[in-house]
Amino acid sequence: MKKKRIGISIRLNPEDEADRKALEYMRLLDRNVYKSYGQVITMAINEFFDRQEQHATNSFLETREKEDAFLHSVLETIREGFQEAVRLGTAREPQQFPQGAVTLAANLTQDETTKKSEAIKATLDFLDSF
Repeated sequence: MKKKRIGISIRLNPEDEADRKALEYMRLLDRNVYKSYGQVITMAINEFFDRQEQHATNSFLETREKEDAFLHSVLETIREGFQEAVRLGTAREPQQFPQGAVTLAANLTQDETTKKSEAIKATLDFLDSF
């Protein structure tokens, strides 16, 4: 018995950014993993509409994803701050950041030093919560 197949055409506009991105993904398709364009397109369509159904029935899912994205953004900003401190020579390695910050703070007035130490402690306590 022959498998029944239905042909569908897809047109991609290389001037449209989304189409161009999709076209590039299709060109780089790993044929050892994905046997055909049809397989990839079927998976993408099913995942898209399954996700739409999940969002329609579970509004918490979208909120959770936004929170996760925000948390990722915060962690990335902190990571970049540590890297910048390392680059500026405040610390030699990220693990040494607090000592480097305290050394830097030694040049400040006593009031500024107290505020800086409290800020560093609060930052480290916040990071330890993860």
